[in-house]
Amino acid sequence: MLKSQYFFSRFAKNKENFHQFINGLYQAEGTMGAYFPKENSLSIRFIFSIGQTYSLEALNVFLNLQKVLNLGKIRLEFNSNNQPHIRYIVTNTKDLIFKVLPYFSLLYGQKRKDRIILLKIYELSLEIMASLKEEVKLNNTLTCEFIHLIYSINPDGKKRKLSLSDKLQLFNCGSITYKGNLETIENDSLPSKLFIIGLFLGDGNFGFVFDAPPIRSPKFYIKLVFNFAAQSNTNSNIELLKLVAKKMNLKPQIYIRKSGMIGLQYTGETVFKYIMPFLAEYQD
Repeated sequence: MLKSQYFFSRFAKNKENFHQFINGLYQAEGTMGAYFPKENSLSIRFIFSIGQTYSLEALNVFLNLQKVLNLGKIRLEFNSNNQPHIRYIVTNTKDLIFKVLPYFSLLYGQKRKDRIILLKIYELSLEIMASLKEEVKLNNTLTCEFIHLIYSINPDGKKRKLSLSDKLQLFNCGSITYKGNLETIENDSLPSKLFIIGLFLGDGNFGFVFDAPPIRSPKFYIKLVFNFAAQSNTNSNIELLKLVAKKMNLKPQIYIRKSGMIGLQYTGETVFKYIMPFLAEYQD
């Protein structure tokens, strides 16, 4: 598959365009969460991150984001194959809660839910820290909710020092039933073109595949394939894919990848007649 990068530079010229675009890119490639740096403590740290394979275009996007928000760090990393990866990171709690989260307000599905959960985690952390400071006995139900919410965002994260059950037992919450009734309101508005392009650049591909069923042997054909928007397989993310397809005047052809993630996939004439013209406005 061939991944296009030629859209990046244009969005820095207009703040609202960039706002739409970077929210779409985060929807595809961003993570946010909180974690316990110590096993026997309820003190937490927050993290917000967007990553991309290194390119000058990606670097320019993250530099522009850093300029718009006036915060955050840009880090160059290398994976196990020694391939460069660039990441925009925010770890300062107040910057993340009061500046970053309001800016990333256009999200959908699980990413939108994670944003709401993180705000709730911050509120609970203030209550817990106030109780500890005043040496007041912690409310076990509140502590239980706090731990569950933290583990609900990126539950398999690398920074987990204890399993959820072990953490709950450590703070005498193992026997408490957690209902998980945090209310969230879905975003049902149609995404903008720029949001969709950000989503595509984060996890989209144009490519060509050999279409050679046995009935045609020895003939074969080359088929153009377009796929993007890998999301976890949840009802809210399925609704996001439907909204994306609707914005592009397409039927939502949703497929499930081998990884279990879901996405949209189109082939052949649909790519030429609908998708390429949709993206062409921003190709320069």
